[in-house]
Amino acid sequence: MFPRLIKSIAVILLVSVAASATAQASGSLQFNRLSHVDGMLHDNVTSIAQDSLGFMWFGTHRGLNRYDGYRIDSWKYSGDEINSVFYDRIYSIAREGERLWLATEAGLSCFDTSLKEYKDFSYPDNNGDDFYRNIRYVTSDPHPGYVWLLSGQTFRLAKVTTDSYDNSIIIRHIKIGNSNCYESDGANPRVASDNDGRVWFSGCPTIETYREDNGGNLVYVGHVPGVNGYNVKALLRDNGSLWIAYPDKVVRCEVLS
Repeated sequence: MFPRLIKSIAVILLVSVAASATAQASGSLQFNRLSHVDGMLHDNVTSIAQDSLGFMWFGTHRGLNRYDGYRIDSWKYSGDEINSVFYDRIYSIAREGERLWLATEAGLSCFDTSLKEYKDFSYPDNNGDDFYRNIRYVTSDPHPGYVWLLSGQTFRLAKVTTDSYDNSIIIRHIKIGNSNCYESDGANPRVASDNDGRVWFSGCPTIETYREDNGGNLVYVGHVPGVNGYNVKALLRDNGSLWIAYPDKVVRCEVLS
């Protein structure tokens, strides 16, 4: 009961903020919640993103919804008829330019918000099928054209490019340390990054710190002293601080330049 109530409250608050300007201008938009009655594909909303035009996007267990302050539009995955129902079960969303990257029950998918359609993509990693099929968490990076992908206990930083010949989408991975990924020891690792090229990972005994080198790769530079790297629920880099959320507390660490 409580998780469903929390999700409903979160949707109410975020949609209210996004639509507040329209509501104040027209004086006619009033609602307490959005549900399947209003056009949502499912009442279980798992993730939220906002595009460059201010539209709100919701990932649900039956597909993708967009809310513009007046109406709800819906999209379902149609690229693979056999697995489409699994692609419609969305777990998280990361915005990358005009694209939304979706972590689903069937793995990673891509939706173009300007064309309003799902897009295929490729990756020059012959051993990457298992990784992409098991992605359950995605998050944005401050640098345009990059997105973080989590499959199991493995993070990869994906650089998204478009082929100049046929405009196809290609994913390449940035080197992290001596590999093209970051392997954690613990379950559900989290990542935070900033505009200065610094990255923090949880999922090991400490919060490990990496930094972008002159070649664009990430190299290990140390760890955050005095904090536990396990059982971290969320990481956030903000205004000179690194915020670390645990089940029983929130820790704020100063980040030195």
